[in-house]
This record gives sequence, C-alpha cells and structure tokens, in this order.
Amino acid sequence: MMKTIEGYTYKINEHIGKGYSSTVHKGVNDKTGENVSIKVIEMAKLEDPINQMLLQHEITALKKLSFSSGVLHLYDVYATKNNTYIVTELCDGDLGSLLKKRKNIPYH
Repeated sequence: MMKTIEGYTYKINEHIGKGYSSTVHKGVNDKTGENVSIKVIEMAKLEDPINQMLLQHEITALKKLSFSSGVLHLYDVYATKNNTYIVTELCDGDLGSLLKKRKNIPYH
C-alpha cells in the first residue's frame, strides 16, 4: 500500500528503520524521482513534553546539518494531527555512519 505526503510517496509496509515512536521508509520525491528517506513519527507516542522537546531538537539539529555543513540534506518537515514526517536525503546506514564517511565537516 502506497502513501503520499506533500509530494513524497512511500510504501507503508516497507521500512528501512524503526524506533519507539517512528518508522523510517524509503520514499520518492514525486517531482524529481529522487529517492528520499521519510521518517514517520507517531505523535500519540510522544505525549510526554520531554519527548516532544526531543523531536524539536532533532528537527533543529537536522536543519543545522543540512544548511551549515551539508552533511545530510533535510528536504521537508510536515506535521499532521497524527504524525510528523521528516524527509531527508536517503543515505546508506544511519547518521553516525554518514558522519564517519564524510570527513572534514566544517565546524560552525
């Protein structure tokens, strides 16, 4: 089953990562055909204000990584009543692995 959110499509039953409150899917930018990563965060699992704050910190950190250092491109963040969607470039492995591969990251 396919799902589309604001111009990005992914298969609901296929995921590339999973956590307590989120699932990460390989998706596609419908306009460009580029593969992307779509993290779907279930807001019902983030009722605690600390978890909500941690999500905001994650989004802020991704914005900084995307714009100041070019480590990981953050394309979009969408929020609905039930979910928050974080769309980034698709990379091999997790962020820690990506940081190790991309050396000489500028410090700001």
